[in-house]
Amino acid sequence: MTHRRKRGSGDQRGEAIIETLLLLAGALLPLLALIGLTARLELARLGVDQTARDAARAASQAATSTAATAAAQSALRRAQQQSPNPLTLTLRGQLVRGAAFTATVTTTVNLAGGPDSWLGSFASVRISGHATIPVDQYRSLP
Repeated sequence: MTHRRKRGSGDQRGEAIIETLLLLAGALLPLLALIGLTARLELARLGVDQTARDAARAASQAATSTAATAAAQSALRRAQQQSPNPLTLTLRGQLVRGAAFTATVTTTVNLAGGPDSWLGSFASVRISGHATIPVDQYRSLP
């Protein structure tokens, strides 16, 4: 007594594995894209926070008000060399003992890829970083 297998509908041993792999790929590829997007946003947030701290610290250590603005802009230029997104700086404060400088750095991250994406500003996120650094109360000022 020999058993014969029918070809076609009865031989489905490898199909379940292939279907499972296709379903997993369909679920994992969007997840991988989301991880990459989250990483880009987090790197941009860390960058603007660090740049704001550097700019406020540089301004608070300057000798004059003009030098404070120049030092903050210099910190922004150094950070811009490492950032793929354009950075803008707003500096507020006075160079007097006990006062503080507040730096706000802003950038826009395009979520869809390049700057000329067809999604335009719909697919972009604006990220800001703030830092306030006090001017040393015991320093000598001109």
